[in-house]
Amino acid sequence: MDKTSLPRYKYKPLCAADAVRVLVLKPTQNSSDPLSCEIIQYSRSEFLRNPNNDTHYTAVSYTWGGLAFSRHIFCDGNSSILEVTPNVDSLLRHLRKAFKPRYLWIDAICLDQANAAEKAVQIPLMGEIYTQARKVRIWLGEGDKESAMVFAFLRTASSIRLHGPDFTEWLLDQAQSIFGNRSTAPIEEFLCRSWFSRRWILQEAKLARQATVHCGNDTIPWPWLASSFSILRGATRTGHVNFQLSPEALEALNAVYMLSRTSRPHLLHYLWHFHSSECRDVQDRIFSLYGMLSDEDRNVPVTYTSSWTDICQEHALACFRAGQANYVLSHLFAFGPLNSGNSTSIPSWVPDWSGRRQKTLFWDQGEPTYDVSAHHPRFTSTKFISKVSDLGSSALELRFPAVARLEDGIIIKLPLNSKWKDVTHAFSSVFVKSPSRPFLADITNLIVTMLELNMHAGFLNECAAKFTAETKQVSSETEDSFDIVLSRLKVAWEFFHDEDFQWSSAQIYLLDALCQLLQNYTLFYQHSPFGYQSFLVGFGPPSIQEGSLISPLSLIENEDDIVNSLTLIISDQFEEPKPAIALQLVDEDIIRDSHADLRRGGRKARIIGPCLCCFSYSQFRFDAGFTCYLG
Repeated sequence: MDKTSLPRYKYKPLCAADAVRVLVLKPTQNSSDPLSCEIIQYSRSEFLRNPNNDTHYTAVSYTWGGLAFSRHIFCDGNSSILEVTPNVDSLLRHLRKAFKPRYLWIDAICLDQANAAEKAVQIPLMGEIYTQARKVRIWLGEGDKESAMVFAFLRTASSIRLHGPDFTEWLLDQAQSIFGNRSTAPIEEFLCRSWFSRRWILQEAKLARQATVHCGNDTIPWPWLASSFSILRGATRTGHVNFQLSPEALEALNAVYMLSRTSRPHLLHYLWHFHSSECRDVQDRIFSLYGMLSDEDRNVPVTYTSSWTDICQEHALACFRAGQANYVLSHLFAFGPLNSGNSTSIPSWVPDWSGRRQKTLFWDQGEPTYDVSAHHPRFTSTKFISKVSDLGSSALELRFPAVARLEDGIIIKLPLNSKWKDVTHAFSSVFVKSPSRPFLADITNLIVTMLELNMHAGFLNECAAKFTAETKQVSSETEDSFDIVLSRLKVAWEFFHDEDFQWSSAQIYLLDALCQLLQNYTLFYQHSPFGYQSFLVGFGPPSIQEGSLISPLSLIENEDDIVNSLTLIISDQFEEPKPAIALQLVDEDIIRDSHADLRRGGRKARIIGPCLCCFSYSQFRFDAGFTCYLG
């Protein structure tokens, strides 16, 4: 039959609120026969009342495999055709039965993709569609000899009950037996299949009552695959030199691991842990996760006509209203602000969830060894009060228990293309202005912490090795590279004021790294005349300036800790660098005396960004805290 002469299939409107379309795939004994189907509708509630009905659908989880709709399916007695991608064509041929029709729900066919209004109704129901399916078939793509061996390896790994260092060696022995070598390359290639990086598959796999994973003709039950991935994830965390995987492969392991261990937390939790999962439409960064949420946690109605800015702003505002200000701040700093410029049209408190989390001043998320399933951090020092109605939905009233204002301090920011000698000149001015150097230990510790967070994984070790080799010292196996760099940096301070000092190659290596930091971040220092131990020193965003406000944040790493309205623990001084938030007052022209005016409250302010600080609490104004209208 000449398919080019047939019209395209025309979708009929859904007949009821709980109706779904189901693809009835006609059987054949010849796999090369053309695909033929009917598309029917039925009520899901009717089939739930009769669970033994042979026509109950199976849902399919897959990737579209690109947007080239180059294959065709004959529909409704071969009277019309549907265009599909090659990957959909392949999965239908593998799932097609020889003698009985197969009833399938597959979004590319069962949703009218050109009907935005229908998608707005059906997409929030997809969680129910997958939960109520008889089974879920997960299609990873065509198989080959190597994928068949990987399935054998995964089935073997899922049975392991060993613990400790021996189980990684056991896995490598199994790889030798199955693959013929102790290489993880076949596993790596398997984990990099596109299904594992797709965002929509998260709810499809998590909500399935019974799921089977297909790769060509090879299959494995979903619980077996999840169990084997948990084992492999554990092996990568042992640091075994022969069991290393790429960041992409680790993300696949972590995604499946998190799906198997999370219950039904709020949307911010899923946005955090599945930040690397991709989708085609930016709105689906949020909407694709709705199936895993309760109705009350779906903060923004599904709509593909609203802008991404409006969706993010509405969701962030709903989270503030729900008492999740501490979570929103951690997202703001990790994902970055939606407003990346100086425009005031977008509030400064709205995160941009369109991309992955980035390395921040608080925790390292950039190295391949970082566990992307780690804790979802939050802060304790802010408590959302209420939406300020007279200023509109773009302004919030937020209270910060403690705040300090930068004034008459030192702010160091190097321009791009600066050299290591510019660092010595910049810091020499610090010592001229503050000859007593009360902050020496704290600024040293702060800088080394920043180097550890922002340089490559082995930077501190390289730094320590250079110093050790230069001074002909032999360090013990237990000597900490952090302490070596710390001690050398303390020595370096003594020579910043000396124009004629001859810096060694190891010292220049360290100064080069510090130069990179000062091109990306601003270093600020403030020492109060009221006491030797009263100081504030930190790294922050480039836009920090005289008059900026700094408020300390207490970072919670335990998911079980209380979220809201915790008071800040008061002590004389932090021993380690701690997180803080930088604000800029909008009505700066009426501010004269910092502490006197901060007591008045009601100031308009915007978030500049995160900081990492060492400080004494005598620098901060407590009283009744600082309340501002945050725009």
